[in-house]
Amino acid sequence: MTTAKKEIDLVNTLFLGITHLLAPVAILYMILGQFSWWTFGLGLLYFALCGLSITGGYHRLFSHPTYRARGFLRFFYLFFGAASVQNSALKWSSDHREHHGEVDTEQDPYNIKAGFWWAHLGWVLVKDEKVELDNVKDLKKDKLVMLQHRYYILFVALSLIGLPYALGSIWGDPIGAVLVAGFLRLVIQWHATFSVNSV
Repeated sequence: MTTAKKEIDLVNTLFLGITHLLAPVAILYMILGQFSWWTFGLGLLYFALCGLSITGGYHRLFSHPTYRARGFLRFFYLFFGAASVQNSALKWSSDHREHHGEVDTEQDPYNIKAGFWWAHLGWVLVKDEKVELDNVKDLKKDKLVMLQHRYYILFVALSLIGLPYALGSIWGDPIGAVLVAGFLRLVIQWHATFSVNSV
C-alpha cells in the first residue's frame, strides 16, 4: 500500500465526520439537557471495555496471538471491538500485521513518514486496495472472527447504538446513553488509539 494520491473513502469520511459532530452534541446534551450519572458511568465503562477489546483482543489476541482465549472472551472482544469502529478484527489484524512487516515504508498502512496527519487519521479516509487479506489465514479459520467480519455492520449497530440505547432506557436516558457511551466515547477513543500511530 502506498501513500501516493488515493481515492477518498466516502463511507469512512462521512462516518468520521458525523461522529465528530455528534461528540460535541453529547457534551451539550449533558450540559443543557439531561445529565445522568448513570449515562456518564456507562460512557466510562464503554471506554474501558472497548479499549480492552482493541488492546487485549484485536491487538494481543488476534493480531499477535500471544495467548489463547475461550469463545466467550473472544466474542466479548469482537462485540466491543466493533463498538470501537476500527474495522473487523480480521481487517484490523491484517493492517496491523502489514504495519509490523513494513514499518515506516510505503507499504505501511499508517506510515509516519507520510506525515503526522496521515499516520493519525488520513490513512483511514482513503480507499484500501488490499482485499485478499493473505496475512491473516489463521484468523480466516476462526468462526467467530469470520462471523464478525461478515456481519461487521450489524455488530457495530448493536454494540455502538443498540446496547447503549437499551441500557439507557433502564434509567430513562436512551438518547444520552447513545450520544455519550456511543459517539462521545468513540471520538475520544479514536484519537487515543490514533495517537499511538502519530504521536
